[in-house]
Amino acid sequence: MLDYLIDAIACASIGIAIIAPFLTVLLLSRRIERISGVRSYWHLFLFSIIFYVIHLLVEWSNILGNLTLEPLILLLYITAPLMLSALSTAFGMMGLMSTIDYSTGRIFLAFTSVGVAVPIILGLGLNYIATPLLPLPIAILTLLQGFLMFCYISLSYFLLSRFRSILGEMRIPFALIASAISLSEGFGFLYFSGSSISGFSPFDPYITMMLGAPVYAVVGLMASYSSFRLAKGTKPLPLVPLEGKLETGIREIDDLLKGGIPHPSSILLLGVVGSGKTGIFLRLSHYRLEKGDSVIFVCTNNIPENYRSMMKAEGFEPKPFEERNSLIFIDAYANKFGLESEEKYSTSIIPYDINVAISEAIDEAKGIKKIIIVHSLTDILDECGARDGLMFLKSLVAKTREAKATLLLSLNPQAFPPAVLALAQESVDSTIELKEKKAGVRLHL
Repeated sequence: MLDYLIDAIACASIGIAIIAPFLTVLLLSRRIERISGVRSYWHLFLFSIIFYVIHLLVEWSNILGNLTLEPLILLLYITAPLMLSALSTAFGMMGLMSTIDYSTGRIFLAFTSVGVAVPIILGLGLNYIATPLLPLPIAILTLLQGFLMFCYISLSYFLLSRFRSILGEMRIPFALIASAISLSEGFGFLYFSGSSISGFSPFDPYITMMLGAPVYAVVGLMASYSSFRLAKGTKPLPLVPLEGKLETGIREIDDLLKGGIPHPSSILLLGVVGSGKTGIFLRLSHYRLEKGDSVIFVCTNNIPENYRSMMKAEGFEPKPFEERNSLIFIDAYANKFGLESEEKYSTSIIPYDINVAISEAIDEAKGIKKIIIVHSLTDILDECGARDGLMFLKSLVAKTREAKATLLLSLNPQAFPPAVLALAQESVDSTIELKEKKAGVRLHL
């Protein structure tokens, strides 16, 4: 009975090491694929589970007496599906990394080269020292499969740590630590299994592999925690009840949205350079100010004075609205180039500073309904990186929901990889995409 319990714990530990960390990553992969339309190869994580189940069937058939394999032969049979399971997981992580345009080909080649070369060299070396208990090709194949399994687990953890560092908050690099420990486990496997195959070790190689179970479980739980934090950090914010619609004054958008944009809400306006994002914001600002609302205009890609000139060119005088605090400009552009700003609200492009300025402007703004425009989010993501930029977006969405305001942000979809766009879109309530000067809308309310 004790032997069965030990085997069960060992099997569960290996499962935690290979599969558990990536169940939450699988959800994230599927979410990115659904929103961005870019294939993330999330289904390869499912192949990992299938191969792991095959491993369980082989191992427990032997434990229960349905198979009667010698320990060294059993090691050959159980490492094959485990290696394929770890390889599937690695391919799944490589697919996810492709959604952020992160090249993984050379990294995969490096891990595979080490995983293949070291066991072959060790097997040939042991053959010169002693006569293996298995035929040389079988001995090398056994070492090769087991070591590759650990190499691919290590590769998956390494890619997970890179994904977190790009898109998530990583204070303690659990996944990176787990990657290093997994590779060390691989060398431990080579030592014990190589010794057993050569007849140097009195220990059963299968038993030595099972004794490593607590370590498998620990590294798997470390990576599981890392992937859970990643999935949780990119989880959409809860929605707030809508109070109604805000007409934009732009007939095409109002007709398409059946009365205007939802209020309060957060809306991401996607469009390449020259697609008309600035014109939409200026026309919307004019229309809503005339209706008695307030507009907070955050400028990250131009100085406020230029926007005032654009408004005047459209026949709209902004000064009266600024005097009664219905229109507030926040200059986050001048500081970036070391220019002196004359605006009351002037800040750096650092997300924290912008958040503070917006909070102060929300308290001061006078109007029936409050509208916050950030033009553009592209500059913030470009200056501060995807991780800090996405955290800023989530924080700003939460802040505007608390204030029952409507938030509009512009973003150039060609400037960032699909995963960043997908996570940005999932952080807001709605997305309006401009194509060939026509507004196409994708809402997930």
